[in-house]
Parts: sequence; structure tokens; C-alpha cells
Amino acid sequence: RDQGEVYLTLVNRFAKIEDESETRMRQLLTETKRLVISVLRVQYGRNLLSVLESATAQDQERTFQEQRAAETERYLQSREKKRAQTWRGPAQPDEQPRRLLPGPEGEAPLPPPPPPPKSLASLPSMYFASGSFVCLKPDDQTSLTFSALKRRALENMAKLEALHIVTKKDNYQDMLNMIAKDMLNRHRRKTQRKREYESLTKTLHNLEEKSAYLDEQKKSYQDYINTCIAQQTKKSGKNRRGPIPFTRQYFHVKELQKAGTMPQFGSFKYTVSELMKKGVIISIDESVPKQYSQMTLTISSDEPGVFKIEAAVMGVRAGERLEVRLEDLLQSQYNGVQSMTLFDIAKVNVNLLTYLLNKKFYV
Repeated sequence: RDQGEVYLTLVNRFAKIEDESETRMRQLLTETKRLVISVLRVQYGRNLLSVLESATAQDQERTFQEQRAAETERYLQSREKKRAQTWRGPAQPDEQPRRLLPGPEGEAPLPPPPPPPKSLASLPSMYFASGSFVCLKPDDQTSLTFSALKRRALENMAKLEALHIVTKKDNYQDMLNMIAKDMLNRHRRKTQRKREYESLTKTLHNLEEKSAYLDEQKKSYQDYINTCIAQQTKKSGKNRRGPIPFTRQYFHVKELQKAGTMPQFGSFKYTVSELMKKGVIISIDESVPKQYSQMTLTISSDEPGVFKIEAAVMGVRAGERLEVRLEDLLQSQYNGVQSMTLFDIAKVNVNLLTYLLNKKFYV
């Protein structure tokens, strides 16, 4: 607890907790296997024990340093390649650094990546990109020799022998057997992963084809529905009678025609009290019944299946124009939604509103 903050540590109760000594033993065994592989890449002999205990010749030391330099160079190239895949090139003078993969909208640009190491001194003391090299202790940084490698391997062998994992009696043959078994298992796992990758790639390709087919079908159905709505709307407009003279709707249409703003598929003006009598509007917040006759809703359509609803109080527009889509109303009906809210204050009946729009614009 620090300055009023509480820190909680979460532990997965389903995770298998491994004994600490078992973990250290597994790490020691893995490290020793890599050390032995690194030794056998340079020197071979009758058995592993004789190789580790033999003196180091100059040509062996030279071969070891050459291999180390070559593996280090491959590691740097691999690291730089991954770095290039993760980051784009340097930003232009007039733009900010950008990530290769798009982040959430509005995310601040990341700082440029750290420069790659230019020398072996800036790298860990000992490693191979292939995994055969492992890091030595910090005090071995300046004494990375083939002799030090074999000495470290012998020290680890003694520790493993104390744990009854290997024995000096058979010249550490068990270690070679374990390495050979790991190599065989690695080949099997690689083959299995290759098969799984091919299977997943094929499945992904099939899914992409299926997705493209479904998208095309969806577009065809949507175009068909829009065409039907447009034809029905145009047919309804041709057969629609004019408004009764000298009514609110009559003067509303005349006003729109005079201003040249008559919507393509019509416009209808209602008072809130009229819509309440029809059951379309259930209730209105922050108003009294006496004001209902002074509040109007204008429903118009300039696009098939899309309706604009505008509210006004005593002829003065109130709030923004609201857009309602027929497909959304039908989806609400399908989901069993009985009511919805317009302009955050008017509660309307979904079924009766759909009926009203269908009657006025499509029948």
C-alpha cells in the first residue's frame, strides 16, 4: 500500500505450480544440452567425457570463434529483419513516426525503435540464433573461449550427476541419448506443425472463399430489397391522392411545393395529440397535455426506406432532425421490442409507428 493505492497480486488457481527445485533442474538440463551441442560442433572424440576433459587446440579455438562470429552475424540479420517488419522506415520531415500495424484510433505515435547493436560487445556474452549458444555468467564476458565453454559444460555435468540424471561411469552417454531423442522429437514436432499449418492455411482459404460468397449473397439480397422498396414507394406515390383542401396537411404540402423542398416520396405533418390518439406516441416527458396540440412531428422521405422525423413547438424547430430506417423498425419488431424513444423524450409504439409509415408511404 502506497499513498492510498492498493496493489493486488493475482494467482491462477488452475495453473500447475511446479516445485522451484524442479524448475532449476530443468533449466540446468536445458542449458547443459546446449553447451554440449556447442562443443560437439567444434570437437568430437570417442565419448563425451573425453571430449570435455581434453585440452583445447588452437585450431579448435579458432573454429569456435569463427562459428561464434558467423552465428552472431546471422542473429543480427534476423533481429534487424524482425525490427523492419515491426516498424516502418524513418518518417518524412512533415510526418510523425508510425507503426506498421494500425493501432486504436487516436493512439499517440510510438517513439522510434532502439538502434540495432553494432558490435559483439553490446550483445549477450554467448548465444547462437539457432538456440545452441546460451548466455554465460556476467564475469565470463571477456573470457568467452572454447575452453571456458567446455569447463562450464563439465561443471553442469557434475551438478546433473549429483541429481542422478547422468553418470560419469558411462562417459555421460545418457546426455547424448537425451540430445538425440530431443532432435528426433523436434523433427516430429516440426513435421506435425507443418501439417497443421498446411491444414490451417487450407481452412483459412476456404473460409475466405465462403466469406466472399456470403458477402456477395448479402449484397444481392440487400440490392433486391432496396429495389423492391423503391418500386413500392414509387407505385404508392403515383396512386396517392392529394390532401384534403384547407387541412393542416394541405397547407404543409403547399408550403413545401412553394419553397421547392418537397421530398421525393412525400411528407406528412401530425400534432402530438393526433399521434397519441392513434397510439403511435405513448408518452412525452417534460410536457403537459395542453401543449400537445402545439407540438408537431413532420415525417418525410427522400430515400427508399429512410424517413426523416422533425419536431417543432409552435412552429419553431426543436432539436436535430432524426433519421429512422424501415429495416431497423422491422428488426425491432422481429426482436419483440414494443417501444422506442425519439428525441430522448418521446416514447413511441414500434408496431404502430411501422404501420403508420407503411400506410402513408407504401400503400
